[in-house]
Amino acid sequence: MKKSHIVILLAVFIALALTLSTIFSPQKTTEEITDLKDSRKLKEKFLFLYENDAEFKRSVDRLRELLFNTLEEYNKTEAWILFNLILKKLGLPEIELEDFRYGRGGLVPSPEPPSKLKPCCENCVDLEGIIDSIVIPSKDLEDGNGLEALYVCAYKGDFYGYPLSGKIILEVTLVFSDEDSPSRDVEYDVWRLVAWGRIEDIETFFIVMNEETGKVEKISFRGLTIRMKDWPNERRISPIGSGGASYTSAAHKLLIFEDGDGPLVIYVNTWNHALSLNDNNIFLEKHSYRLGDIKVHVGKRVDAENDYSVLKYSSQNVQSLP
Repeated sequence: MKKSHIVILLAVFIALALTLSTIFSPQKTTEEITDLKDSRKLKEKFLFLYENDAEFKRSVDRLRELLFNTLEEYNKTEAWILFNLILKKLGLPEIELEDFRYGRGGLVPSPEPPSKLKPCCENCVDLEGIIDSIVIPSKDLEDGNGLEALYVCAYKGDFYGYPLSGKIILEVTLVFSDEDSPSRDVEYDVWRLVAWGRIEDIETFFIVMNEETGKVEKISFRGLTIRMKDWPNERRISPIGSGGASYTSAAHKLLIFEDGDGPLVIYVNTWNHALSLNDNNIFLEKHSYRLGDIKVHVGKRVDAENDYSVLKYSSQNVQSLP
């Protein structure tokens, strides 16, 4: 049989399989979820299909295997085919291969057993005396990307094996309801549901304090690593400093401020929620969150991930002191 005939037969078989799976898969609530620009409704439909549509679930699981099995080479073409199957099931337009720019992005093999995490020091600091507010552009809030929760973990005496003498380090994790890419946002949200298991955006930074005086000595927008529970790899989380980037941009800068003066005001400067002590959007209307406006939890980055993502994590680490 000619190769062209085989390709045609394969295409016909896939189309028939998709048609049959659509006919026989459950229709409950699917018609109600039509505005997929609303990330919550997109997430609802994604999870519904994952639970009720076998073909959809197989596509998601196989794409995740391509991503998370870092001991094998990533097959971009197969990933693109699977991603288009997922988009089609969601009722979204497919994309061309040249527009498919998604990959493993920070996932690296890590076959060693996870390290045991030290508990957070729950009564070491008064967070309200350290962070005054977190400020975001009002447009971000209006578009459904507001600040939803904050996790804080205080380290005293030891920080991931680094001895601390006279210092306390705070790991602060912010959870935003979503993040909106300026281009292809719905497609971007679908990818995050596959690759991150969540719509919410999660960002982490560190505060170094003098244990005796309580003075803030350093604010470090540095990255960390989180280890996946069900796969032998870890995710390297990029630094989330904004540098000089503004709201229409994205940024992942390593940004460090020395000697924070008074309770800190943290500015969200970019659409991907890169952070700074400087306001890079002086002409944009802002919304300020006080700690009393949001849910505050004692916990680490992995606690936030495990609370908001369907993917689970067992441990986390850092490459250096903040």
